[in-house]
Amino acid sequence: MAPAAPTAPAAAEGALRTAIGALGFAALGGVLFATASLVPFGGLGLLALAPLLARSSSLRGGERAARARPLAALVASPVLLGLPLFMAVDPVASNDFVCGTALVGLLFVFPVLAFLTGVVASAAALGAAVTMPRVLARCAPIVRNAALIAGALLLLAGAARLGRAPAPEDWVAGLPEVARLVLPGAQGPTAEGPAAEGPGRHGGVVAWPLDVAGEPRTLRARCREGLCRVSLGGDHGELLGAAEEPLEVSATSPLEVRAHEAMGVVVLVQGSRPLGAFHLEGGERTGVRLHQIAGEVAPSFLALLAMAIGLLAAGGRVRRGVGERAAVGRLLAGTAGFVDEAGVVHPDDDSPAFRPAGAPLPEGPALILGRPGADAFRSGPNRSVWVLPGRREEHLAAHRSRAERFDWEAAAAVALGAGPLAAAALQGLVL
Repeated sequence: MAPAAPTAPAAAEGALRTAIGALGFAALGGVLFATASLVPFGGLGLLALAPLLARSSSLRGGERAARARPLAALVASPVLLGLPLFMAVDPVASNDFVCGTALVGLLFVFPVLAFLTGVVASAAALGAAVTMPRVLARCAPIVRNAALIAGALLLLAGAARLGRAPAPEDWVAGLPEVARLVLPGAQGPTAEGPAAEGPGRHGGVVAWPLDVAGEPRTLRARCREGLCRVSLGGDHGELLGAAEEPLEVSATSPLEVRAHEAMGVVVLVQGSRPLGAFHLEGGERTGVRLHQIAGEVAPSFLALLAMAIGLLAAGGRVRRGVGERAAVGRLLAGTAGFVDEAGVVHPDDDSPAFRPAGAPLPEGPALILGRPGADAFRSGPNRSVWVLPGRREEHLAAHRSRAERFDWEAAAAVALGAGPLAAAALQGLVL
Protein backbone atom coordinates (compact mmCIF):
# COMPACT_ATOMS: atom_id res chain seq x y z
CA MET A 1 0.00 0.00 0.00
CA ALA A 2 3.00 2.31 0.40
CA PRO A 3 3.27 3.18 -3.32
CA ALA A 4 -0.24 4.75 -3.23
CA ALA A 5 1.09 8.05 -1.82
CA PRO A 6 2.87 9.29 -4.98
CA THR A 7 -0.17 8.56 -7.16
CA ALA A 8 -2.21 11.39 -5.59
CA PRO A 9 0.03 14.21 -6.96
CA ALA A 10 0.14 12.44 -10.32
CA ALA A 11 -3.66 12.25 -10.41
CA ALA A 12 -3.93 15.93 -9.42
CA GLU A 13 -1.45 16.88 -12.13
CA GLY A 14 -3.41 14.87 -14.69
CA ALA A 15 -6.68 16.50 -13.65
CA LEU A 16 -5.07 19.94 -13.88
CA ARG A 17 -3.77 19.25 -17.38
CA THR A 18 -7.20 18.01 -18.43
CA ALA A 19 -8.87 21.14 -17.06
CA ILE A 20 -6.34 23.43 -18.76
CA GLY A 21 -6.80 21.56 -22.04
CA ALA A 22 -10.59 21.85 -21.80
CA LEU A 23 -10.36 25.58 -21.07
CA GLY A 24 -8.00 26.06 -23.98
CA PHE A 25 -10.35 24.11 -26.27
CA ALA A 26 -13.33 26.23 -25.25
CA ALA A 27 -11.38 29.50 -25.53
CA LEU A 28 -10.18 28.59 -29.01
CA GLY A 29 -13.76 27.91 -30.08
CA GLY A 30 -14.78 31.31 -28.79
CA VAL A 31 -11.96 33.10 -30.62
CA LEU A 32 -12.73 31.32 -33.89
CA PHE A 33 -16.43 32.14 -33.81
CA ALA A 34 -15.84 35.74 -32.70
CA THR A 35 -13.56 36.21 -35.71
CA ALA A 36 -15.88 34.43 -38.14
CA SER A 37 -18.88 36.46 -36.96
CA LEU A 38 -17.34 39.64 -38.39
CA VAL A 39 -17.29 38.26 -41.96
CA PRO A 40 -20.47 37.54 -43.95
CA PHE A 41 -19.01 34.23 -45.16
CA GLY A 42 -17.10 33.42 -41.98
CA GLY A 43 -18.42 29.85 -42.00
CA LEU A 44 -16.38 29.12 -45.12
CA GLY A 45 -13.33 30.44 -43.31
CA LEU A 46 -13.89 27.95 -40.52
CA LEU A 47 -14.24 25.19 -43.12
CA ALA A 48 -10.90 26.17 -44.63
CA LEU A 49 -9.31 26.25 -41.18
CA ALA A 50 -10.64 22.84 -40.12
CA PRO A 51 -7.80 20.76 -41.66
CA LEU A 52 -5.21 22.90 -39.90
CA LEU A 53 -6.96 22.42 -36.56
CA ALA A 54 -7.14 18.67 -37.09
CA ARG A 55 -3.40 18.47 -37.82
CA SER A 56 -2.22 20.75 -35.03
CA SER A 57 -0.44 18.72 -32.37
CA SER A 58 -1.40 21.16 -29.65
CA LEU A 59 -5.11 20.78 -30.40
CA ARG A 60 -5.46 17.05 -30.90
CA GLY A 61 -6.67 16.21 -27.43
CA GLY A 62 -7.45 12.62 -28.38
CA GLU A 63 -10.50 11.20 -30.08
CA ARG A 64 -12.87 13.08 -27.77
CA ALA A 65 -11.59 16.47 -28.91
CA ALA A 66 -11.68 15.33 -32.54
CA ARG A 67 -15.37 14.48 -32.11
CA ALA A 68 -16.10 17.64 -30.14
CA ARG A 69 -14.72 20.06 -32.75
CA PRO A 70 -17.39 19.48 -35.43
CA LEU A 71 -20.07 19.13 -32.77
CA ALA A 72 -19.12 22.55 -31.35
CA ALA A 73 -19.17 24.07 -34.84
CA LEU A 74 -22.63 22.62 -35.43
CA VAL A 75 -24.00 23.93 -32.13
CA ALA A 76 -22.52 27.44 -32.49
CA SER A 77 -23.20 27.88 -36.24
CA PRO A 78 -26.44 29.91 -35.72
CA VAL A 79 -24.32 32.80 -34.44
CA LEU A 80 -23.00 33.18 -38.00
CA LEU A 81 -26.46 34.28 -39.14
CA GLY A 82 -26.03 37.63 -37.39
CA LEU A 83 -23.93 39.60 -39.88
CA PRO A 84 -25.78 38.39 -43.03
CA LEU A 85 -29.04 39.47 -41.39
CA PHE A 86 -27.67 42.88 -40.42
CA MET A 87 -26.13 43.46 -43.85
CA ALA A 88 -29.35 42.73 -45.74
CA VAL A 89 -30.46 45.47 -48.11
CA ASP A 90 -33.06 47.04 -45.85
CA PRO A 91 -34.60 49.48 -46.53
CA VAL A 92 -34.47 48.89 -50.28
CA ALA A 93 -35.51 52.50 -50.96
CA SER A 94 -35.29 55.30 -48.38
CA ASN A 95 -34.08 58.85 -48.27
CA ASP A 96 -34.08 59.05 -44.49
CA PHE A 97 -30.81 59.68 -42.72
CA VAL A 98 -29.72 56.69 -40.68
CA CYS A 99 -27.27 57.23 -37.85
CA GLY A 100 -24.53 54.62 -37.86
CA THR A 101 -23.81 54.79 -34.13
CA ALA A 102 -26.06 51.84 -33.31
CA LEU A 103 -24.52 49.72 -36.09
CA VAL A 104 -20.97 50.52 -34.99
CA GLY A 105 -21.90 49.69 -31.41
CA LEU A 106 -23.39 46.43 -32.58
CA LEU A 107 -20.20 45.54 -34.44
CA PHE A 108 -18.35 45.88 -31.13
CA VAL A 109 -20.88 43.95 -29.07
CA PHE A 110 -21.66 41.16 -31.50
CA PRO A 111 -18.15 39.57 -31.53
CA VAL A 112 -18.31 39.40 -27.74
CA LEU A 113 -21.61 37.53 -27.95
CA ALA A 114 -20.15 35.27 -30.63
CA PHE A 115 -17.11 34.59 -28.43
CA LEU A 116 -19.31 33.60 -25.50
CA THR A 117 -21.42 31.40 -27.80
CA GLY A 118 -18.31 29.69 -29.12
CA VAL A 119 -16.98 29.09 -25.62
CA VAL A 120 -20.25 27.62 -24.36
CA ALA A 121 -20.74 25.50 -27.48
CA SER A 122 -17.17 24.14 -27.34
CA ALA A 123 -17.43 23.34 -23.62
CA ALA A 124 -20.80 21.65 -24.11
CA ALA A 125 -19.53 19.65 -27.09
CA LEU A 126 -16.47 18.48 -25.18
CA GLY A 127 -18.60 17.52 -22.21
CA ALA A 128 -20.98 15.57 -24.45
CA ALA A 129 -18.07 13.79 -26.12
CA VAL A 130 -16.80 12.66 -22.70
CA THR A 131 -20.10 11.77 -21.02
CA MET A 132 -22.36 10.66 -23.88
CA PRO A 133 -20.25 8.86 -26.51
CA ARG A 134 -22.89 6.23 -27.25
CA VAL A 135 -25.67 8.78 -27.67
CA LEU A 136 -23.50 10.79 -30.06
CA ALA A 137 -22.64 7.67 -32.03
CA ARG A 138 -26.34 6.85 -32.52
CA CYS A 139 -27.28 10.43 -33.39
CA ALA A 140 -24.44 11.08 -35.84
CA PRO A 141 -25.98 9.41 -38.95
CA ILE A 142 -29.39 10.94 -38.23
CA VAL A 143 -27.99 14.46 -37.84
CA ARG A 144 -25.79 14.01 -40.92
CA ASN A 145 -28.69 12.92 -43.13
CA ALA A 146 -30.95 15.68 -41.79
CA ALA A 147 -28.29 18.33 -42.46
CA LEU A 148 -27.62 17.07 -45.99
CA ILE A 149 -31.32 16.93 -46.88
CA ALA A 150 -32.03 20.37 -45.40
CA GLY A 151 -28.99 21.91 -47.10
CA ALA A 152 -29.85 20.39 -50.49
CA LEU A 153 -33.48 21.53 -50.28
CA LEU A 154 -32.39 25.02 -49.24
CA LEU A 155 -29.97 25.21 -52.16
CA LEU A 156 -32.54 23.98 -54.68
CA ALA A 157 -35.21 26.36 -53.41
CA GLY A 158 -32.77 29.29 -53.47
CA ALA A 159 -31.60 28.45 -56.99
CA ALA A 160 -35.22 28.19 -58.18
CA ARG A 161 -36.03 31.60 -56.66
CA LEU A 162 -32.89 33.16 -58.15
CA GLY A 163 -33.90 31.88 -61.57
CA ARG A 164 -37.18 33.79 -61.55
CA ALA A 165 -36.61 36.80 -59.26
CA PRO A 166 -33.97 39.55 -58.96
CA ALA A 167 -31.68 40.16 -56.01
CA PRO A 168 -32.90 42.85 -53.55
CA GLU A 169 -30.45 45.41 -54.89
CA ASP A 170 -31.80 44.84 -58.43
CA TRP A 171 -35.48 44.94 -57.51
CA VAL A 172 -36.01 48.61 -58.28
CA ALA A 173 -34.43 48.27 -61.73
CA GLY A 174 -37.07 45.67 -62.59
CA LEU A 175 -40.01 47.97 -61.85
CA PRO A 176 -41.76 49.52 -64.87
CA GLU A 177 -40.56 53.02 -65.60
CA VAL A 178 -43.46 55.44 -65.88
CA ALA A 179 -41.44 58.58 -66.46
CA ARG A 180 -37.93 59.89 -66.95
CA LEU A 181 -37.58 63.52 -65.92
CA VAL A 182 -34.79 65.95 -66.74
CA LEU A 183 -34.77 68.47 -63.93
CA PRO A 184 -33.84 72.13 -64.22
CA GLY A 185 -30.07 72.35 -64.06
CA ALA A 186 -29.44 69.61 -66.62
CA GLN A 187 -30.86 70.33 -70.09
CA GLY A 188 -33.96 72.17 -69.06
CA PRO A 189 -37.29 71.04 -67.65
CA THR A 190 -38.41 68.19 -69.89
CA ALA A 191 -40.04 64.82 -69.37
CA GLU A 192 -40.04 61.51 -71.20
CA GLY A 193 -42.20 58.45 -70.71
CA PRO A 194 -45.67 57.09 -71.44
CA ALA A 195 -47.19 58.51 -68.25
CA ALA A 196 -45.50 61.90 -68.21
CA GLU A 197 -46.56 65.02 -70.02
CA GLY A 198 -44.64 68.19 -70.49
CA PRO A 199 -43.81 70.20 -67.36
CA GLY A 200 -45.40 73.40 -66.32
CA ARG A 201 -44.18 76.18 -64.05
CA HIS A 202 -46.31 77.51 -61.21
CA GLY A 203 -44.70 80.00 -58.89
CA GLY A 204 -41.16 78.63 -59.23
CA VAL A 205 -42.33 75.00 -59.01
CA VAL A 206 -41.89 72.68 -61.99
CA ALA A 207 -44.74 70.14 -62.23
CA TRP A 208 -45.11 66.96 -64.32
CA PRO A 209 -48.51 65.27 -64.63
CA LEU A 210 -48.32 61.50 -64.06
CA ASP A 211 -50.88 58.75 -64.54
CA VAL A 212 -50.03 55.59 -62.59
CA ALA A 213 -52.55 52.74 -62.33
CA GLY A 214 -55.36 55.10 -63.23
CA GLU A 215 -54.37 57.57 -60.52
CA PRO A 216 -53.68 61.05 -61.93
CA ARG A 217 -50.92 62.65 -59.92
CA THR A 218 -48.48 65.51 -60.22
CA LEU A 219 -44.77 65.28 -59.50
CA ARG A 220 -43.53 68.69 -58.37
CA ALA A 221 -39.96 69.93 -58.11
CA ARG A 222 -38.69 73.11 -56.53
CA CYS A 223 -35.05 73.54 -57.60
CA ARG A 224 -32.33 75.82 -56.30
CA GLU A 225 -28.51 75.76 -56.41
CA GLY A 226 -28.21 72.32 -57.97
CA LEU A 227 -30.75 70.63 -55.69
CA CYS A 228 -34.42 69.89 -56.18
CA ARG A 229 -37.05 69.17 -53.56
CA VAL A 230 -39.46 66.72 -55.19
CA SER A 231 -42.92 65.88 -53.85
CA LEU A 232 -46.06 64.11 -55.07
CA GLY A 233 -49.33 66.01 -55.32
CA GLY A 234 -52.84 65.49 -56.66
CA ASP A 235 -53.90 65.70 -60.28
CA HIS A 236 -53.98 69.49 -60.08
CA GLY A 237 -50.82 69.77 -58.02
CA GLU A 238 -52.51 70.25 -54.67
CA LEU A 239 -51.18 68.55 -51.54
CA LEU A 240 -52.57 65.08 -50.91
CA GLY A 241 -51.67 64.87 -47.23
CA ALA A 242 -51.67 67.28 -44.39
CA ALA A 243 -48.13 68.45 -45.12
CA GLU A 244 -45.67 68.28 -47.96
CA GLU A 245 -42.83 65.74 -47.51
CA PRO A 246 -40.34 66.37 -50.31
CA LEU A 247 -37.35 64.27 -51.35
CA GLU A 248 -34.14 66.13 -51.99
CA VAL A 249 -32.42 65.06 -55.24
CA SER A 250 -29.70 66.38 -57.49
CA ALA A 251 -30.85 68.78 -60.19
CA THR A 252 -28.12 67.80 -62.64
CA SER A 253 -29.09 64.15 -63.30
CA PRO A 254 -32.21 62.65 -64.89
CA LEU A 255 -34.78 61.35 -62.45
CA GLU A 256 -36.48 58.01 -63.14
CA VAL A 257 -39.96 57.37 -61.77
CA ARG A 258 -40.79 53.68 -61.32
CA ALA A 259 -44.10 52.36 -60.01
CA HIS A 260 -45.20 49.33 -57.99
CA GLU A 261 -48.95 49.23 -58.49
CA ALA A 262 -49.63 46.45 -56.00
CA MET A 263 -47.98 48.40 -53.18
CA GLY A 264 -49.35 51.71 -54.46
CA VAL A 265 -45.99 53.49 -54.48
CA VAL A 266 -43.73 55.26 -56.93
CA VAL A 267 -39.98 54.98 -56.43
CA LEU A 268 -37.61 57.72 -57.50
CA VAL A 269 -34.29 56.55 -58.94
CA GLN A 270 -31.30 58.66 -59.84
CA GLY A 271 -28.07 57.24 -61.18
CA SER A 272 -29.32 53.65 -60.64
CA ARG A 273 -29.73 54.43 -56.95
CA PRO A 274 -33.21 54.36 -55.36
CA LEU A 275 -33.72 57.58 -53.41
CA GLY A 276 -37.09 56.98 -51.82
CA ALA A 277 -40.75 56.49 -52.58
CA PHE A 278 -44.13 58.19 -52.33
CA HIS A 279 -47.51 56.68 -51.56
CA LEU A 280 -49.81 57.20 -54.52
CA GLU A 281 -52.88 57.59 -52.33
CA GLY A 282 -51.69 60.06 -49.73
CA GLY A 283 -48.56 61.45 -51.37
CA GLU A 284 -46.54 61.00 -48.18
CA ARG A 285 -42.92 59.98 -48.37
CA THR A 286 -42.22 56.34 -47.54
CA GLY A 287 -39.59 53.65 -47.80
CA VAL A 288 -39.68 50.16 -49.21
CA ARG A 289 -38.59 47.56 -46.67
CA LEU A 290 -37.20 44.16 -47.53
CA HIS A 291 -39.99 42.29 -45.76
CA GLN A 292 -42.53 44.08 -47.98
CA ILE A 293 -41.01 42.65 -51.16
CA ALA A 294 -39.58 39.40 -49.77
CA GLY A 295 -41.72 37.33 -52.13
CA GLU A 296 -40.46 39.27 -55.16
CA VAL A 297 -36.70 39.01 -54.64
CA ALA A 298 -34.14 36.21 -54.37
CA PRO A 299 -31.04 35.47 -52.31
CA SER A 300 -27.68 36.46 -53.73
CA PHE A 301 -25.63 34.13 -55.91
CA LEU A 302 -22.80 34.22 -53.35
CA ALA A 303 -25.14 32.83 -50.69
CA LEU A 304 -26.00 29.92 -52.99
CA LEU A 305 -22.31 29.41 -53.75
CA ALA A 306 -21.46 29.25 -50.04
CA MET A 307 -24.17 26.62 -49.52
CA ALA A 308 -22.86 24.60 -52.47
CA ILE A 309 -19.31 24.71 -51.06
CA GLY A 310 -20.61 23.49 -47.70
CA LEU A 311 -22.43 20.60 -49.35
CA LEU A 312 -19.35 19.67 -51.38
CA ALA A 313 -17.23 19.64 -48.25
CA ALA A 314 -19.87 17.53 -46.52
CA GLY A 315 -19.91 15.14 -49.46
CA GLY A 316 -16.17 14.55 -49.02
CA ARG A 317 -16.65 13.68 -45.34
CA VAL A 318 -19.56 11.38 -46.19
CA ARG A 319 -17.37 9.57 -48.72
CA ARG A 320 -14.70 9.01 -46.09
CA GLY A 321 -17.34 7.82 -43.63
CA VAL A 322 -18.58 5.30 -46.20
CA GLY A 323 -15.01 4.06 -46.56
CA GLU A 324 -14.70 3.60 -42.80
CA ARG A 325 -17.95 1.63 -42.66
CA ALA A 326 -16.79 -0.54 -45.57
CA ALA A 327 -13.62 -1.23 -43.58
CA VAL A 328 -15.79 -2.33 -40.65
CA GLY A 329 -17.47 -4.85 -42.96
CA ARG A 330 -14.10 -6.22 -44.05
CA LEU A 331 -12.95 -6.50 -40.46
CA LEU A 332 -16.05 -8.44 -39.50
CA ALA A 333 -15.37 -10.88 -42.36
CA GLY A 334 -11.75 -11.35 -41.30
CA THR A 335 -10.27 -14.24 -39.34
CA ALA A 336 -8.75 -13.86 -35.91
CA GLY A 337 -5.31 -15.34 -35.35
CA PHE A 338 -2.08 -15.19 -33.39
CA VAL A 339 1.46 -14.15 -34.32
CA ASP A 340 4.18 -16.19 -32.66
CA GLU A 341 7.63 -14.97 -31.70
CA ALA A 342 9.01 -15.99 -35.09
CA GLY A 343 6.49 -13.80 -36.95
CA VAL A 344 4.39 -16.70 -38.21
CA VAL A 345 0.62 -16.20 -38.23
CA HIS A 346 -1.60 -18.99 -36.90
CA PRO A 347 -5.30 -18.53 -37.88
CA ASP A 348 -7.92 -19.53 -35.32
CA ASP A 349 -9.96 -21.45 -37.91
CA ASP A 350 -7.30 -24.18 -38.22
CA SER A 351 -6.04 -22.89 -41.58
CA PRO A 352 -2.36 -23.49 -42.30
CA ALA A 353 0.07 -21.11 -40.63
CA PHE A 354 1.86 -18.65 -42.90
CA ARG A 355 4.39 -15.86 -42.84
CA PRO A 356 2.95 -12.54 -44.11
CA ALA A 357 4.86 -10.31 -46.49
CA GLY A 358 6.54 -7.17 -45.21
CA ALA A 359 8.14 -6.37 -41.88
CA PRO A 360 7.76 -8.93 -39.08
CA LEU A 361 4.67 -8.43 -36.95
CA PRO A 362 4.84 -8.15 -33.17
CA GLU A 363 3.92 -11.21 -31.18
CA GLY A 364 0.29 -11.29 -30.04
CA PRO A 365 -3.26 -11.35 -31.39
CA ALA A 366 -3.88 -10.40 -35.02
CA LEU A 367 -6.66 -10.14 -37.57
CA ILE A 368 -6.33 -11.79 -40.97
CA LEU A 369 -8.05 -10.15 -43.95
CA GLY A 370 -8.39 -12.55 -46.86
CA ARG A 371 -7.66 -16.26 -47.05
CA PRO A 372 -4.10 -17.53 -46.63
CA GLY A 373 -4.77 -20.58 -48.82
CA ALA A 374 -3.00 -23.90 -48.51
CA ASP A 375 0.59 -22.70 -48.81
CA ALA A 376 2.67 -23.55 -45.77
CA PHE A 377 4.71 -20.80 -44.21
CA ARG A 378 7.95 -22.58 -45.21
CA SER A 379 7.26 -21.80 -48.87
CA GLY A 380 7.93 -18.11 -48.26
CA PRO A 381 5.91 -14.97 -47.40
CA ASN A 382 2.23 -15.10 -48.30
CA ARG A 383 1.30 -11.95 -50.27
CA SER A 384 -2.39 -12.78 -50.75
CA VAL A 385 -3.51 -11.62 -47.29
CA TRP A 386 -3.26 -8.58 -45.06
CA VAL A 387 -2.61 -9.10 -41.38
CA LEU A 388 -3.40 -6.42 -38.81
CA PRO A 389 -1.74 -6.70 -35.41
CA GLY A 390 -4.16 -6.36 -32.50
CA ARG A 391 -7.63 -7.54 -31.62
CA ARG A 392 -10.62 -7.24 -33.90
CA GLU A 393 -12.55 -5.16 -31.35
CA GLU A 394 -9.80 -2.51 -31.25
CA HIS A 395 -9.83 -2.03 -35.03
CA LEU A 396 -13.62 -2.02 -35.18
CA ALA A 397 -13.81 0.64 -32.49
CA ALA A 398 -11.26 2.84 -34.32
CA HIS A 399 -13.06 2.65 -37.68
CA ARG A 400 -16.48 3.21 -36.15
CA SER A 401 -15.19 6.21 -34.22
CA ARG A 402 -13.74 7.75 -37.39
CA ALA A 403 -16.98 7.10 -39.28
CA GLU A 404 -18.91 8.87 -36.51
CA ARG A 405 -16.52 11.81 -36.57
CA PHE A 406 -16.91 12.14 -40.35
CA ASP A 407 -20.70 12.20 -39.89
CA TRP A 408 -20.45 15.10 -37.44
CA GLU A 409 -17.98 16.89 -39.72
CA ALA A 410 -20.37 16.53 -42.67
CA ALA A 411 -23.23 18.03 -40.65
CA ALA A 412 -20.98 20.85 -39.44
CA ALA A 413 -19.82 21.63 -42.99
CA VAL A 414 -23.43 22.07 -44.10
CA ALA A 415 -24.22 24.28 -41.11
CA LEU A 416 -21.15 26.49 -41.62
CA GLY A 417 -21.80 26.96 -45.33
CA ALA A 418 -25.51 27.65 -44.89
CA GLY A 419 -25.23 30.92 -42.94
CA PRO A 420 -25.95 33.51 -45.68
CA LEU A 421 -28.59 31.38 -47.40
CA ALA A 422 -30.27 30.49 -44.11
CA ALA A 423 -30.38 34.20 -43.22
CA ALA A 424 -32.05 34.88 -46.58
CA ALA A 425 -34.56 32.10 -45.85
CA LEU A 426 -35.39 33.67 -42.49
CA GLN A 427 -36.16 36.91 -44.33
CA GLY A 428 -38.50 35.10 -46.74
CA LEU A 429 -36.21 35.30 -49.78
CA VAL A 430 -36.09 31.52 -50.39
CA LEU A 431 -39.40 29.90 -49.53
